[in-house]
Amino acid sequence: MKSRISLLLFFVLVLTGCVTRPYTIDDYNQFRKKPLSASKSILLGFVPGLPQLLNGEYLEASVYFTGFSVPLIVNQVLQKTIDTDTEAGQTLMKSTAAICLSFYGISYVDGIVSSFQRTNQFNKIRSEDKEYVDIQEKKK
Repeated sequence: MKSRISLLLFFVLVLTGCVTRPYTIDDYNQFRKKPLSASKSILLGFVPGLPQLLNGEYLEASVYFTGFSVPLIVNQVLQKTIDTDTEAGQTLMKSTAAICLSFYGISYVDGIVSSFQRTNQFNKIRSEDKEYVDIQEKKK
């Protein structure tokens, strides 16, 4: 059971360990909207998947939210339906809690890292924009 959980968590970590939707020149031309900052991501990260959702990484956000909420719901249902005093009951409760907390932690860290990377990509694209550079030079 532990090896399956470890394998699942490893797969999720590898799958979501990178920016799945980098900030591109098309995003810049279409919106010119600055991505979510890392400081806002720290605050919004308390809801699993919310920083990813606001950065446009919809699949990743749904994986994180589902990976957090389903084990949480299963844990609550198991508390009411099985005997949690037995060793098997305790193992099930600990397993669902571990999965839930793992998704929460990975989501939190990934939200901050993704926001930081997307902000750097935005700054690089903006520095190459001649119109923006001209406006900044006129302000000086």
